[in-house]
Amino acid sequence: MLRGFRFLTLAGIRRYVLIPLVINAVLFAGALVWATQGFAHWLDWLDSLLPHWLAWVTLLLWPVFAATIALVLF
Repeated sequence: MLRGFRFLTLAGIRRYVLIPLVINAVLFAGALVWATQGFAHWLDWLDSLLPHWLAWVTLLLWPVFAATIALVLF
């Protein structure tokens, strides 16, 4: 990765490194926002189905979601 950052200093190849990097960052950020919003809506739906005394279970699913996203991304 560090060798790849050296290509940013080369004028002729900079656009072939920087443009895909920006596109990938935007796509990953958009996918993360989309997945988080979808998961939040799913948790709201699940919370409506659970009895009141089991509502705390949905709070435990956020760390599971975060760990899954981290595993997929990294």
